Amino acid sequence: CLLSQIASRARYYPCCFGYIGFMLFTFILYGLYLVGKIATAFAETHDIRCMRALRLIGGLHAAGSLATLLLIYIMIRVRGHIRRKYQIYGDDCNDALTTCCCAPCSMMQMAREVETEPCCMQCNEGEEYEPKEEVVVAMIV
Repeated sequence: CLLSQIASRARYYPCCFGYIGFMLFTFILYGLYLVGKIATAFAETHDIRCMRALRLIGGLHAAGSLATLLLIYIMIRVRGHIRRKYQIYGDDCNDALTTCCCAPCSMMQMAREVETEPCCMQCNEGEEYEPKEEVVVAMIV
């Protein structure tokens, strides 16, 4: 839910989704992740020897892993969009490292940045943000 709310306030919808579509897409990805984790835990606790069952569990685990990677990728993209929109110093590599190392911390940082955005939660504006001019931040050491 938080990822959908952040994307809504930042007006970032990948793949031409609206708010509801993006929210459903993330719920489906989280569901695939959960099913994959449950199937893997079930296979580890029970001694399963049936090849069909093992293939099914392996497929569910693979689907869950792919869903997790796609969610992380979406979070990195949303974080980069927010950084460019609010002209926050950083780069895509730092966004990826922050999101991969501590996704909840990354989500909270994004939520705090966009909480002052005047957009409502269900706005259907899917326009892509385009920066007006390049901002250069000089670090003084």
